[in-house]
Amino acid sequence: MNRIAALCLSILTLSGCNAVPRSAAVLPGFTFERHEISGSSVRFYLAPSPEGPRPLLVVVQGSGCEALFVPRTNPEDHTTRLAATAAQDIIQKIAAGRFAVLVVEKPGVASETAADESGGGTSGGCSEEFKRAHSLAAWTHTLSRAIEQAKEDPRVQGAAGIRLMGLSEGAITVARLARERTDVSHVAFMSGFGCDQWRDVLVVARREAEAEHKDVARAVAEMEAGLTKIAADPMNADALFEDQTYLYWSTFGRACPAADLAASDAQVFVATGTADEQIDANGVEAIPAARIAAGKTATMRRILGGSHVLNTPGTKPFENLMGVFGEAMNWMADQK
Repeated sequence: MNRIAALCLSILTLSGCNAVPRSAAVLPGFTFERHEISGSSVRFYLAPSPEGPRPLLVVVQGSGCEALFVPRTNPEDHTTRLAATAAQDIIQKIAAGRFAVLVVEKPGVASETAADESGGGTSGGCSEEFKRAHSLAAWTHTLSRAIEQAKEDPRVQGAAGIRLMGLSEGAITVARLARERTDVSHVAFMSGFGCDQWRDVLVVARREAEAEHKDVARAVAEMEAGLTKIAADPMNADALFEDQTYLYWSTFGRACPAADLAASDAQVFVATGTADEQIDANGVEAIPAARIAAGKTATMRRILGGSHVLNTPGTKPFENLMGVFGEAMNWMADQK
């Protein structure tokens, strides 16, 4: 073994060293390493760049309590392998060595086990620990702890500015993180609402009732009744509305990403589908408006006719989303 290789293995301080710290374990089939912060429930996965130290790209997943890596069985050969559930492996490949990619497990989620039957992004089937822990403030705190730990890794350029990328609930979260952290340089906000999801719930209820020729007044009144119950008991982590806890609705749901992003000095990239079935896409325009009012800019990517995951008629599923991932990372790499 030559001298440089020996130093890489022993102290991990030389530029270009990519050995795995003793506290980490590489997941089979991936370059992501599993890390835990001693004395806490914080667990994160880091994929360093093979090109040497690079800026940190934090990918924040959407809603629900599915683990970031879960075993999946191939029906053809019946072999079981770990699969990534938040597209972090795809994002890492598109990053092409330009970033060290970080993903963080939500507290209360089992690690590398069978996927939680949570109903696809809802809280109903999640653990009691998850329900009680999953508020916007608590989640951003967990993410910040993981970011601080990752920045200490010599394979991460901690002083180069943190890049954030979030989809749906993850978009709401990265907007708040950008407001709270002065070291965030770039934010990619995808398929999030503009300001106040309670408003969007009422808009979507009215819109769907109109499209289905149902009683609009009744549909909106039912949503208003649900929101009224949340307002009376906002910290309740057991009661559910639209398959999310009251705690979720009173924290994530009352966030205002437009205000959060306007308060941040980070560069901002926004991607939204104009036919998003889950939010009011018109409300997303509050983000560039607030940025302009604050003397800042926002790079907007409006997918005409795009769904919540940016799908459009005539394109392959997730083709647009993959393209936006690439566009956002090119923007992060080129924007100074």
